[in-house]
Amino acid sequence: MPRITEQAKQSGMERVWLTIKRKHPYGITEAEIADATKIHVRTVNNYLNAMREEGKVDKVGKLWIATDYEETRLLSVELSAEEAYTLYLGSRLLVKQHDKRNELAEKALLQLADKLVSNVQIGQEIAQAAHELAQRPLDKEYQSTFKTMVRGYIHRKCVAIRYKPLNGKAFETTLSTYMMEPSAIATQRM
Repeated sequence: MPRITEQAKQSGMERVWLTIKRKHPYGITEAEIADATKIHVRTVNNYLNAMREEGKVDKVGKLWIATDYEETRLLSVELSAEEAYTLYLGSRLLVKQHDKRNELAEKALLQLADKLVSNVQIGQEIAQAAHELAQRPLDKEYQSTFKTMVRGYIHRKCVAIRYKPLNGKAFETTLSTYMMEPSAIATQRM
């Protein structure tokens, strides 16, 4: 089976998202999406999972719903030099506290550094913070957990986790993600 182009994939994903968002605000099944868009159900499933990773859609039971995706994206920010430096200080704390690579934070810092081109020194320092974060060991499980926790915070949802305290027995629990902050405590693999 020939691979579809990236443009065709993006077009298909957009059609799926718009179908969910505009026509079915209370939810729609994968089969109904496939029928409405004339896209094969397996391809629809792949698109939905990719959009779920982006935070565009979520699944409740068998129904897919659109999230408040657009509201979670900052379109533009105007900062004074002092405000930009405050973000730099926060980014330094984040970098110092993470013992693993955090690709979301790294990307955010690089984008912030890119936007601060008018203040070259602060932009360079934030880019340096992103570079330091990129040198940490990569842990895909950590990346996934961090992203899930952030999504829980953004969408005001509880997150089910498996937690293992230091020298304790692992257990499952549900967290309400109403606040998150960097911690110097190193994590262990279970």
